[in-house]
Amino acid sequence: GGHDNATEYNAIWTLESLGAMFEAGARHSVYYANAEYLSLLESDFRTPRPVYHAFKMFSELDGQRLISESDAPDTRVIATRADRRLTILIWRFGTVHREADVVISELPSDIEVQYRSYLVDEGHSNFQLGQAQSGLYMSDEGKVVTTSAGELELRVRLPRTSAVLVDLLLE
Repeated sequence: GGHDNATEYNAIWTLESLGAMFEAGARHSVYYANAEYLSLLESDFRTPRPVYHAFKMFSELDGQRLISESDAPDTRVIATRADRRLTILIWRFGTVHREADVVISELPSDIEVQYRSYLVDEGHSNFQLGQAQSGLYMSDEGKVVTTSAGELELRVRLPRTSAVLVDLLLE
């Protein structure tokens, strides 16, 4: 019961809409909610809802759009590159958790890449669990090295109905 607007479902639905706008060439949008259940913040005006974090994730997409695709019908992906920073946003409506292999090509060979992953799902970046966090939940971080062919592969955990932002810095 109640509205799903304050849950991860609204956040992922919003990413689906923003992704379609991005595909159509829109680079700016205005979000206005005149109803409390549609707002980005809780009624205390300090606690971000999951949809706030979805907008935050989308705002991290900067620079040149890269060719990106998903082989799973329930999963969407957008990737961008600005100088030595690559950003990948993956979102999905799903019923089970799954893993995704993210493969990036045409990178310099044998370089170190620092990465951080951020997550919005039913248990992370979601105020409904009583979390006292205002920022995105960092789900993973580390360093990897590109292959001699200039490729990088990361395994990303995709909980059901979730969004993952992967931020990579080429060193």
